[in-house]
Amino acid sequence: SSAHGVANTLRFHFFEEIGAFSRDETTGTYRVEFDRMQEAVDALSEKILRLQGDGIIVAKFFGVEVMGLFSMAGRFATLPTLQLIKPVLAPVFSGLSKKQGDHDVFVESVLKVITAMAFLMFPAATLFALLDEPLVTVVLGERWHAVIPLVAPLTFTMMLGVLSDP
Repeated sequence: SSAHGVANTLRFHFFEEIGAFSRDETTGTYRVEFDRMQEAVDALSEKILRLQGDGIIVAKFFGVEVMGLFSMAGRFATLPTLQLIKPVLAPVFSGLSKKQGDHDVFVESVLKVITAMAFLMFPAATLFALLDEPLVTVVLGERWHAVIPLVAPLTFTMMLGVLSDP
């Protein structure tokens, strides 16, 4: 399971969701939907730039060493989100998908999910930010102490990102 294989699988499913290609069930062949493919490539490029653009900017203006610290702090700051919220979201999204037929009920349900996520994430992010120094020391080791000032703001940034784009 190489990183490239995982990336290709994710890209395949992303393009499939947007309808960039279709599969003929009879022949088992695929057909590229060129208009949708361009839309899918643009959407994926935007998503990648949104996720990685901050690191590129940090590297350009502050240097590669600072970018490495920023990257490590960002990965570390996602731990509360990844460990608390992501495992809960899969069954929640499955339940939400069943409510898509009734727009008002769906919107109300999504708002309730975001509120519940905030109630879970805010205390966890606060605790994580308050304990950033001992957590970094124990989990990453003393050589990563330079990331400590970045952990608290990035933890809240990651939390807000999940709440605004679950």
